[in-house]
Amino acid sequence: MHSKDLEFYLRNRNSDWKNIRVSRLEEITDGWETEIYSFDSSSEREDQQTADKLVLRMYSGPHAADKAAKEFGLLKHLHKASYPVPKVFLIEKESSHLGRPFVIMERIEGNSMWELLESEEYDPDSHLYNLFSTLFHNLHKLDWRLIVENPKEFRGLNSKRAAMNWIEKFETRAMEIREKELLDITKWLKMKADTIEFDELSATHNDFHPANILIDANGNPYVIDWTAADLMDYRVDLAWTLLLAKVYIGDETRDTILREYESVSQKSVEDIHFFEVFGCFRRLTDNLVTISTDSNDIGLREGAAEVIQEQLTQNMTLVDIVQEQTGLELLTIRKLMAG
Repeated sequence: MHSKDLEFYLRNRNSDWKNIRVSRLEEITDGWETEIYSFDSSSEREDQQTADKLVLRMYSGPHAADKAAKEFGLLKHLHKASYPVPKVFLIEKESSHLGRPFVIMERIEGNSMWELLESEEYDPDSHLYNLFSTLFHNLHKLDWRLIVENPKEFRGLNSKRAAMNWIEKFETRAMEIREKELLDITKWLKMKADTIEFDELSATHNDFHPANILIDANGNPYVIDWTAADLMDYRVDLAWTLLLAKVYIGDETRDTILREYESVSQKSVEDIHFFEVFGCFRRLTDNLVTISTDSNDIGLREGAAEVIQEQLTQNMTLVDIVQEQTGLELLTIRKLMAG
């Protein structure tokens, strides 16, 4: 990626902007599915000199254009609904301009919540976990009809059907790699789902963690990375976050997040273990598909598959959770995860 290529694109895309200049183009990628660049742009608009601090987010894989359109639309609607996300400016679905579809959005100057939690100055009694849970709960109680293009398309969908759709999607992927033990988890989930009382349909982020929350210099939060967002039971979202906390930080943080979420929502979260098994199934399927498939075919950016493989042993905790909750030993998966 060269600043001149981006500059050329912007000049042709924005005919009413004059003397466009792109500077300080830097790659800041840390996700699995996207390449992210920060850059500064200056231009003359209506006889005024304007300077913008922006981010370019490029999407990978066979469905890259759909991912770009999905995230652009979600961010646009979330911003309009006053949920704290970066403002989006431009979407490009064609790969012919810069090599891949992309979205250009506002750049948030500051730190991720994860960086603040890891800093030596972090006070465990500070408000960060409360802020985290408040943002999370506010998303789940948001009227999901405000963030989809055509709410009528979702008529008849409920949170149980949405969960089953996801289970069946990952079941198909498990069948493609012929991993029987993953299919055993599917059978357990389908059987157990009939005993669960599902909640109302909610907007869900599905990768909500402190690294996906940016805090600007004034302390304002912004939630980023919406490519996995969907309409689900809120506990699918919460359980995924609890699993990430347990695997990468520890049980104490997992329990703190759950406790804070219950405090903010003022209700007890029921049947969370079912939804954690759901999350384990999703994560294990992702991991095993990654080590069995070309990364380009499943939409991962270059180098992401290697990172996932390096983290396999950390994810052994997921196998332990599944065994504890379902009784399934998953001996083959244990062997694969071990190396």
